[in-house]
Amino acid sequence: HGVLSGGATTSGREVIFTGATSSCITVPTFSLASEISMCAWIKPTTWLGNMFIVSKKPVNSQWSMFIQSDQHIYMTGGSGSTHSVATTGLTANTWHHVVGTITGTTAKLYLDGVGTTGTVTAIANGTTAGTNDILISTYDGGGSYIFTGRMRDVRLYNRVLSAAEVAELYKRGM
Repeated sequence: HGVLSGGATTSGREVIFTGATSSCITVPTFSLASEISMCAWIKPTTWLGNMFIVSKKPVNSQWSMFIQSDQHIYMTGGSGSTHSVATTGLTANTWHHVVGTITGTTAKLYLDGVGTTGTVTAIANGTTAGTNDILISTYDGGGSYIFTGRMRDVRLYNRVLSAAEVAELYKRGM
């Protein structure tokens, strides 16, 4: 559960992000040890450049999953300089299921049930960094790289989901 801000609204089970500065959901004081799975159904409506799906503050020293202007999904873990990229692009105004997992230096991204692998630096999750906020649709709350569109069924797990679990979530739909 989180707090809506900056013009983010709900419609049924969906959250609508307008792209306005600080349009996001903040999930306070959440700590994960060394593994994470991030999942969401997303429907981007426009490509205004880079857009974050979910991130843990501070960006570039924690983990995040985001869309670049090339319409591919990227993920960081730790230093922010190493990425894992999805192999296919997104389509605007279409629902997509995205899942990112990180354990140690191994990352896996899934787009609509299809996976890819890559390498990221280990998750930075030290004593103070471990309890920083998680943001949905932005990073660091600074009003940059705001997701524009709709999201639903955003999930975080403190373990890596298997390919079979990801396939089941995708098969179930929204």
